[in-house]
Amino acid sequence: MSDSKGAELWDLSLEELLEIEINTVDKSPHNLLELPATAWVVTQSEIDAGGYTNLIDLLAYVPSVEYGYPHSWLQGGLRGFSDNWSKAKLLVDGEEANLLFTGEAFIGHQFDLGGIERVEVIPGPASVQYGADAFSGIINLVTKQKLGGRFETGYETGERGFGAWRMSGSYGAEKDGLYVFGSFHYYDGEDADFTDWVRTDAFSEPNQALRVELLESGQYPYRDINRAYSIKTGLEYQLDQLQTVSLSYQRYFDRDGGGQESPEISFRDFYTRRDQQVYLASYRRRSADDSLNWELTFRYRLEDELNRFNFREPVDGELSPLYRYDIEGSEELGLDLSLDYTPEWGVGNLRLGLGVEEQDMVAPIFELDSLESLTPFLDRKNEHAYLQYSLPMGSGSEFFLGGRRDWNNLYESPNLLRSGIRLTPLENLTVKLLFGQAYRAPTLFELELNDELGPSYMDTKEVSIAYRVEEHLFFQLSLFENEASDLIVNRQVTDDDQATDLFVAFNEGTKDVRGLELEGRYFFDRGQLSLWASVLGGDSEFDLAESKFGMRYIYRITDRLEAGLSGKYATAMSTRFVDGDFMIQELEVPSLLNFDLKLSCRIGSQDGRRLWVRVRNLLDEENYYPNVRGLDPKQFKAMGRSWGVGYQVDW
Repeated sequence: MSDSKGAELWDLSLEELLEIEINTVDKSPHNLLELPATAWVVTQSEIDAGGYTNLIDLLAYVPSVEYGYPHSWLQGGLRGFSDNWSKAKLLVDGEEANLLFTGEAFIGHQFDLGGIERVEVIPGPASVQYGADAFSGIINLVTKQKLGGRFETGYETGERGFGAWRMSGSYGAEKDGLYVFGSFHYYDGEDADFTDWVRTDAFSEPNQALRVELLESGQYPYRDINRAYSIKTGLEYQLDQLQTVSLSYQRYFDRDGGGQESPEISFRDFYTRRDQQVYLASYRRRSADDSLNWELTFRYRLEDELNRFNFREPVDGELSPLYRYDIEGSEELGLDLSLDYTPEWGVGNLRLGLGVEEQDMVAPIFELDSLESLTPFLDRKNEHAYLQYSLPMGSGSEFFLGGRRDWNNLYESPNLLRSGIRLTPLENLTVKLLFGQAYRAPTLFELELNDELGPSYMDTKEVSIAYRVEEHLFFQLSLFENEASDLIVNRQVTDDDQATDLFVAFNEGTKDVRGLELEGRYFFDRGQLSLWASVLGGDSEFDLAESKFGMRYIYRITDRLEAGLSGKYATAMSTRFVDGDFMIQELEVPSLLNFDLKLSCRIGSQDGRRLWVRVRNLLDEENYYPNVRGLDPKQFKAMGRSWGVGYQVDW
């Protein structure tokens, strides 16, 4: 374990960045030059300097990310696939954090970055390693594995009554082969009051008229209150030089007031809550000559989803019983075995993964509908086998080929391939030719509409170049094409028996997205500069910016004062909405320009204590995001300028 005392924002050099071992792509360690994928890595020093307090903040400034924020949970995705994050997989230390019931990555205020060592965003298909829904890429939060601790607290305020308070802490200690760690965070905020914006034509005519009527009644003020917390604790014990056991517990809780789509102006005392708990136990062993390493992991996940809303008036000042939509007590049990074998003759490396998981979903409780039609799909069982062989080709080059098969009780069993060649034509230059396949599993609600649905599939071809120029400059370039097939779409069909039109899901959608992504990092004596660009083509007609550009600048002004500036520009894009005649129309979402600034000052004689000031939307630009989840509101209005102050101490 490393020591975190006295860490400075500018401490990380290019050499240290390139030496970071990333295990996420194929569950074996690689540095950025050798990694068989494109990866955007944001380190702890960049998280601190950029003022990114949670995952919502950080993802706005990462290439490959499609971004939309309705002041509730994040919308978006990766590389031209933008929705409720249903086609990307969120991981914490390599373990899945997507919701069990819907399969989507639910990103609210619960994923704080106070206890995070780095964030890895790896675009591209990853189902061969991670199974269903690692369709367009993965996001991995790597928690701190350091000795010592950190505590941070801060308050932020802004226009329209916005206010939020946050605190976080983490600690790690080691003695006699036993390492223990823990982290926590708590968030309490009230989002901005968008009453005046709701009165405009931002919403479609039928919806906007209803909201104005509710506002004028005086019974339904605009209110959006948010709470979140997270806990992670565990231990790792080295039995001897060859054996290690570890145990951990994680909990992520988010209670959201609904954001601009459904604040309490729509449903009195509305809120939605997600509560995820994860228990992990693992045993690792390696052979004396390090030719064979294997790990056995047991996983138990427990999940609650609660939604409360009330269309009715108070009775004698008290609220009448609420309607509810609750899914409490969904569970998953999983067991995984992974082996890493290097033959005695030293030619190549073989990785094998076997796993089984059983999910016991709980039927939703909904007063307006029994939802009994979901019952046949509540119990899922999935088994998988994964195999990959890597062959060194000399001069730092490598060929790899991997495959996976899943057996699922609800849909057809996918067979997937992953392959590539890493070439090193020059020192510090790698060229990667990559091919990968992925699948997205049909959700319970989609299977309810058609129990013969199969998965959606995607093939991706990619050329990725990573180049280190001398000691200070590093860049990555990626050219890719995603070809998706059998995408699940809903359309109306006529039911002759009931003489009505019903929505039925079918595997008949296709999508072809091509793109270019570029990131350059320059390190100098007093800081670093990162610039990136992303360009999309192909089937990207709605809710996707054709071009995005971003930057991050970290500068040490004096020995005590540091500054971090993040910026982003996205071109205008088209979205859709419903007009007064319930017809779908198109709208242009304006281009987006945003800068965030953080100043951090070391105080006292101890390096680990800092005061900081942060300004979001420094230029107070009027920005908007597309509504990728539905057709109302037409677009989401971003926050204006806000201010934050805080205190941080490391020891």
